[in-house]
Amino acid sequence: MARIVVDPITRIEGHLRIEAEVSGGMVTDAWSSSTMFRGIEKILQHRDPRDAWHFTQRFCGVCTTVHSIASIRAVENAFNIKIPPNAELIRNIIIGIQNVQDHVIHFYHLHALDWVDITSGLKADPVATANLAASISEWPLNSTTYFKGVQEKLKAFATRVYLLLVSAYIPIYLVAFLGGSRLFPFVFGPKWSYAGQSATIPLSDGKKFVQAKVEAQEREEITTPAGKFKTMRYEAFVFNNIFYQRSGRLFVWISDDARRLPVQIRVRLPIHIGTISLILEKEDHSK
Repeated sequence: MARIVVDPITRIEGHLRIEAEVSGGMVTDAWSSSTMFRGIEKILQHRDPRDAWHFTQRFCGVCTTVHSIASIRAVENAFNIKIPPNAELIRNIIIGIQNVQDHVIHFYHLHALDWVDITSGLKADPVATANLAASISEWPLNSTTYFKGVQEKLKAFATRVYLLLVSAYIPIYLVAFLGGSRLFPFVFGPKWSYAGQSATIPLSDGKKFVQAKVEAQEREEITTPAGKFKTMRYEAFVFNNIFYQRSGRLFVWISDDARRLPVQIRVRLPIHIGTISLILEKEDHSK
């Protein structure tokens, strides 16, 4: 039985932790907990009740209106205030408008990347895009030049940020997994490192669950700004439609001693970005 912890849960506004036990590919038990204290209750103490709606909407940066309406109704219930029908109609209109706005913001800002691979825009034809846009809208910026500029911005964004973030979760998880002095011996045996050994580890992004192979490949001596290290090179098979759809290779070098230091992480991608490398610069022994 594997235990999966997803913390924080993404695609939402706020902090949420989910723990699940998985057996035979099925979730057998699960727990959720909210891990962020916002302190709105403390902020509102000793304030004029009429100020509550200003503060409570800060519970969320997306669905602000519903929180302010809830606080207004709470104050009205406390003081037994009855509002006129027209006021109720106006509030309902506001809530309805916010509901539409909330869906748009949540999709494009939070979970659109689950459905759309924005890097596919790097292969798009700006001329065809402009023609398609012009066929459905009279927007004055529907032009090849405009969409080519959008494509260039997307290319810069993908190079600097997107692909690095997409590849960051797994290396960090592997470092914790391979470097864990308690967990590691149970996976690869009583000795810490044997070339050719392999094991599977559970991975989840909150939507799918996979068992990925991790293989100890070869001992290598790596030099970084922190010094020379005798390491074992591991490869995690997470690309090529295993965890990530894109093709690539992920290597982690862990010091071959009791410290189990992450010395080097390298992600190789067959695109213009090439290789992303993270190296150990110094050891910090402070507590």
